[in-house]
Formats: sequence, C-alpha cells, structure tokens
Amino acid sequence: MRQVTVVGGGIVGASLAYHLAEAGARVTLIERSLDPPAATAASFAWINASHGNPRPYYDLRLQSMLEWRRLEEVLGDTLALTWGGSIEWHATPATLRAAVEEHAAWGYPLRLIDRAAIEDLEP
Repeated sequence: MRQVTVVGGGIVGASLAYHLAEAGARVTLIERSLDPPAATAASFAWINASHGNPRPYYDLRLQSMLEWRRLEEVLGDTLALTWGGSIEWHATPATLRAAVEEHAAWGYPLRLIDRAAIEDLEP
C-alpha cells in the first residue's frame, strides 16, 4: 500500500486525496487552515451547465454535475452542497431567449421568467 501526501485541500487537492484513497492509497491531506473554506478561494464554485457555451462544453459541464450528484450520494450530507439556480439579466432579450431555447433543446431546465418571478425568487 502506498503512502501519499497531498498538499492543499482545495477542490483539486480534495479530489485527488479522495480518488487516491478510493484506489487504496494511505493518504495524508495537508491544509494550512484548520477551517478550510467550502470551496477553493479562487473559485466561484458554481456548479452548472448553462451560460452560453458550445454543446461539447455544455456536455462536459453536465457530466460534471452528474459526478457531483454521484459524490453527494457517496458522501451524503458531509459534502454540504446546496443545489439551487441562478438568474441572468445581462443579455438582450433575444440573446437570452435563444440561450434558453438552445439549452431546453439539450434537456437543460432553463426558463424565462418575468420581473414578478424575479422578485419572488430574490426579494
């Protein structure tokens, strides 16, 4: 059995430590903070497959979301994920409508909402 030390408990280090342990290695994870952040400090940590990318990139991001779901099943509440959504308002109406239609055709649950719905979601 191999002994491996991983330095840094951000998303990459935590993933590496997890997968090495799953493969049978004895892993020591070194993190400088006693209370590490829930996500890597340099990351917005937004898990999604939207936001105007071409289909291959969308597919990659969607697969990533499925892997997060699988990991959540394995680790349960210790993963501390919050699944939610987002509101985008910066695009022109035509651009936004086209993005929603494109992603809907791919099976991704985007929808157009009006001002009242935004106020209900984000008072």
